[in-house]
Amino acid sequence: MPSDYKKLERYARTFATQFRAFNPASPVLCLKCFYAFAAELDSAACEHLGAKCPEFYDALVHFVTIDHPLDYDGRIAISMRLLLCQGATTCTLCSALPVRSLPIRSDETPFNTLFDICCQLLSRGLIPYFDGNTSVMSTKIYRKPFRRGAWPSTPEQLLPHGPEETVGQLVRMSSVMHSGPVVLLAAMLQRYRKPVLEEILNPKHDNLLLRRVEGALEEASELASAALRAHNSRADLSSLSPTPASDTAVVKALERHIVFPQLLHVISFGVDFDSHDLGRFAFRYEARLYRTILSVLAHFHSPTAWVYGLPAVAMSLYSRLKAADRHDPPNFIREAALASKRRTEDVYALLADHLPVVIEKRACSGPGCGKQFHESANGKPFAKCGRCKALYYCSKECQRKDWSLKPGEPHKVICDILCEVLTIVSADTMFTTSSTDIARAWRDAALPEERARRLTVWMLGDKAERLPTAYAELLTDSIGQTPSPRTFEDCRTKEEMLQFIEKAAGCRYPPGSRIVMVPAEDVGKSSEPTEFLPLWSDHEDTGIAQVETADGRRFPGKFFLKVVPPGSPNL
Repeated sequence: MPSDYKKLERYARTFATQFRAFNPASPVLCLKCFYAFAAELDSAACEHLGAKCPEFYDALVHFVTIDHPLDYDGRIAISMRLLLCQGATTCTLCSALPVRSLPIRSDETPFNTLFDICCQLLSRGLIPYFDGNTSVMSTKIYRKPFRRGAWPSTPEQLLPHGPEETVGQLVRMSSVMHSGPVVLLAAMLQRYRKPVLEEILNPKHDNLLLRRVEGALEEASELASAALRAHNSRADLSSLSPTPASDTAVVKALERHIVFPQLLHVISFGVDFDSHDLGRFAFRYEARLYRTILSVLAHFHSPTAWVYGLPAVAMSLYSRLKAADRHDPPNFIREAALASKRRTEDVYALLADHLPVVIEKRACSGPGCGKQFHESANGKPFAKCGRCKALYYCSKECQRKDWSLKPGEPHKVICDILCEVLTIVSADTMFTTSSTDIARAWRDAALPEERARRLTVWMLGDKAERLPTAYAELLTDSIGQTPSPRTFEDCRTKEEMLQFIEKAAGCRYPPGSRIVMVPAEDVGKSSEPTEFLPLWSDHEDTGIAQVETADGRRFPGKFFLKVVPPGSPNL
């Protein structure tokens, strides 16, 4: 890489002008020079350009999000014009940049290659130390997604046409490009999760990204099978079983497909993730995606050899499957279920597993708020609790409500426990230490078990110390034999409540849907009374005390239940 960053800035500004003026009918862009320039940009250079030449990234975002043709003939036509331009024009940069041959592949058009490279550069601009060819995507936590003096400094720079159109165009392009749009979407999720994820899940896209990921994993399974056979043949092994040595060969064969499991991992466990995000992404396709992931992992001796987080994605999907799809899981699923059982029996291990996730959350912790940090009215990050320094609040009002919350766990109590817990193991140390060592530190410091348990109940609610049904049935060889609640009051968790309502309504609701109670007199005022379910009661007994109320207050008398999908208002 040239040591003089000033040269890189000049080149970047030249290319910014060309991409801004890109015209599919007569493109003016020297592909050789641009590819040579892109090859010079390491992580440090990308970070430097983000600070000194943000217009370069602005131009790339403009290029990848304008309305390009999705049909093959259209992309071939642009490719031909790019190649004709390459031979017909004299580029002022050719003498300054090293000469490189054009990376033309037989399985994609030159335009596809150009588009993918632009997406790769943008992803590095968003996450400077992200390398699309490694098995782990950076999970750096940015206190602010947009900051002055670095790209992107405003939401408009990242989403120039608004979330719907910008993300929508990338989702559409993912269906015809190899991996560039997928890499970029994964990086965008790490910086600006909520608006990007909501548009990925937009029903108008008809699960385009999900189907692209599923198709790519099917291709990866075929490539893995061929690589495993070839390796075992060279090693004179009669068996086709994977070995530690074969894992290296299979990983190499899947280099170009690594971005797809990375995207699944970011959706499932990325910065600011919600436990329902993967379920929403794979809604109604859980079993298909689960089987496709297993078809790839079956070719590895170690399930974590390709992408470390992929087995965890499979485990998360397994817990959401119907009983008929849960039979005969691979060993790593059984081992995960057993490890989960041990954690639920050890409150310190359970706390060590989940507290780092809670501390990473940058959303407001105010009761019923959930405002994301990028929704800050003044553009600044939310303030932390001055005592525990673990939770964020968007306003003093939210903090006051949480301090004396009723019913529930008031922060006045939780704050005191958090202070004790984080004095033993600091928040920074928590992200560099194994959960086993963290749990041991709390146990050795004689952290009272009842205080640790209260903290887990605050974090997990009705899931605290309760093994998922899918895991419990797997460990007891009783898959599908757990009796369903006969009445709504028999339901012990919100998941069971939702399943009970789904059975009564004859439909499925997206994961993360909430159940709210609505006064009977308000049901008649609704323009859509069919949204309310005929499950009502004269009083709030213990079986339904954990269900939310529509307006945040408790009330006597008859009520109906309503299911509110994620992101929707109560009424």
